[in-house]
Amino acid sequence: MNTGLRLRTALAGLLAAVSIAMLTVLASCASPQDIPGAMRIKGTIRHVNIEGGCWVVEVGDNVRTKQFYELIGKDLPEVSINDAVITVWIVLKPDVATTCQVGQVAEIVDVVDVEKPGK
Repeated sequence: MNTGLRLRTALAGLLAAVSIAMLTVLASCASPQDIPGAMRIKGTIRHVNIEGGCWVVEVGDNVRTKQFYELIGKDLPEVSINDAVITVWIVLKPDVATTCQVGQVAEIVDVVDVEKPGK
């Protein structure tokens, strides 16, 4: 077997293995509602300038029942637009403490929508 044929055979095998691995990963990805404790919220996000700053989403219109969630997670930069209305899936993180201490700490697990202010 010549070197060119060996290389093509090896590359074809590698491509097949990578394709199978990618399909396995994609098939195993859970949707946000399948994550234990995940909940979907919609509210207005604001930057709070306490102890270096944090991002807090305010959910609800009623002063007595309004909820506040301090957001964390890799998707935070995607929603960090002051006064935007966001819809996200979150998981509460009661074991996490922050310097801001504003509302319940919640990790973003999926961003559904970001409505920029003025839209």
